[in-house]
Amino acid sequence: MSETAWPLALPQRLRVNGVDLSEYATIAESLAGLMTIPKRRGDNLHVPGRHGTLHTARKLYDENDIVIPFLIAGSMADGSMPIGSTDREELYHRADELCRVFAADQVTLEHALPDHTSRQLTGEVLDVVSFTRNLGAYPIIASVKVAIRAAYPFWVDSHSVTASLTVTSGGQALLAEFAPSTAPIDKMVVTFVGPISNPTIAVPSTGVYLAYDRVIPAGQKLVIDTSAWTLSPGDGAPWTVNYGLLRHGGASGRWFEIPPASPAPTVALTHTGGGTATATITAANTYLIG
Repeated sequence: MSETAWPLALPQRLRVNGVDLSEYATIAESLAGLMTIPKRRGDNLHVPGRHGTLHTARKLYDENDIVIPFLIAGSMADGSMPIGSTDREELYHRADELCRVFAADQVTLEHALPDHTSRQLTGEVLDVVSFTRNLGAYPIIASVKVAIRAAYPFWVDSHSVTASLTVTSGGQALLAEFAPSTAPIDKMVVTFVGPISNPTIAVPSTGVYLAYDRVIPAGQKLVIDTSAWTLSPGDGAPWTVNYGLLRHGGASGRWFEIPPASPAPTVALTHTGGGTATATITAANTYLIG
């Protein structure tokens, strides 16, 4: 029987619900599935008597389906064999461990990239293709494919960053902190820092805006969580927020959205109190691929 060296170290690691699969003598045979780009949802318009179609602008992304092939070794993670056990016994132990990891209602994949950053995607397991064993290897190696569907289609950084802009009314700022994004950012915390009067933050390239029609005095803040759909005074002086004073537009179904742009997204801040005013945006960079 030929000897096959079990690949112990990879420049890229994959965790599932916090579990490093290499600790279970399991590795992703190929990471190509992580680079599947979600499809756009919707169609162009067919007009009778005209060639082709009318383009429907700004189509939304659909859910993301990815397939990951894994290799599982019939051994311990370091390639060793427990005393009294066999590679076939260990293969079944490792297969059971993998099944338990993917048995959760939803799983979060965390892909550690070669540049020491990591991206995350959460989805549900749709299918597990039958295990196939390679009897010509020692320890015995099996392959299996896992299909995952992510309702929220984008990969996100494992940490958030904060961009701050202090401008006179109508001033624009380039948000270098969000330059890495390749997908729209729609989950964020926008903070208007008092003193600021009737603030509106907008993306000039798309017309998307988020506004609050009230004077926010010095010492107070308005914290808008676009993911949780909440308003709060945050860590500023306490006051009672009013959802009826919030306005938004240009992004149906979302309070605010920052599209990817080169070299970086641009936002504008308008207000009515004169002088300069400050707003901050905290979010994780968002990506089409993992």
